[in-house]
Formats: sequence, C-alpha cells, structure tokens
Amino acid sequence: MKTPRSGFRLGAWLCLSSVLFVCFLGCSSGKKALSEVKGKVTFNGAPLPGGIVFFAPESKPTFPIATSGVGTEGEYRLSCEPGPVVATVEGPTASSNQDDKDQPPPVVLPSKYQNPALSGLKFTIVEGQQEINIDLKQP
Repeated sequence: MKTPRSGFRLGAWLCLSSVLFVCFLGCSSGKKALSEVKGKVTFNGAPLPGGIVFFAPESKPTFPIATSGVGTEGEYRLSCEPGPVVATVEGPTASSNQDDKDQPPPVVLPSKYQNPALSGLKFTIVEGQQEINIDLKQP
C-alpha cells in the first residue's frame, strides 16, 4: 500500500537522480581525454638526477596542468590534456637531511628554465601516448 511518504521519497529520489545526471553530463562534456607523456630530462647532455617538470597550457603558462618528479636517470611521466604547452623545469635542490644518501646532488639550472615566458620549451601534446625529451643547456 502506498503512503504519502513513499510517493515523496520516490519523487525526491527521481529529482536527485536527474540533477546528478545533468551535473555529470555538464561536468564531463568538453573535457579532452588525457594524454600520457614520458621522456628524459638532460642538462648539458647528462641526465638530470632529480627535480620537477611542469607543463602548462601555452594560453595560460602560469597555471601548470601537469607536474612530474624527475627520476635519478632523468626520466619523467605525466598526464595532461592535448594541445600546445610550455614546460618549465626545476633542478634537484640540496636535502635538508644530510644523512640522506639517496638524495641527488643539487643542480643549478639557468633561471630561464623556471620561467614559462623564457624557457623556450614549447611542445604540442597529441592524443594518446608520446615521448618528449627535454634537453636543457647552460648558456
């Protein structure tokens, strides 16, 4: 037997389901699938033994959309939306823990590589997977 409360619950459930469905469609539409990017960072021809890589849209270079730590052999891996990007790189810094033997040695990169307007590291990310090696040089 139906009661007034069961009709209210059904109506509330249907209303909530509809709102959530519309929100889901609205939030997911227009989003591009993420692309997988991997590569190596080198400095003067040698692997950069640590640090961070940042990718930002070329249209908003001060808003990174993807970051990755750099491994001891210079390797990095990240996911970001396809399109033109500008990259910046920070080298490894000295560890505050002097007993940390696994910490890579600090590397002082030219400051231009930390500035999206000056880095010169512009790439176009395509859908799917791709490899982008980043070669940094001392001026």
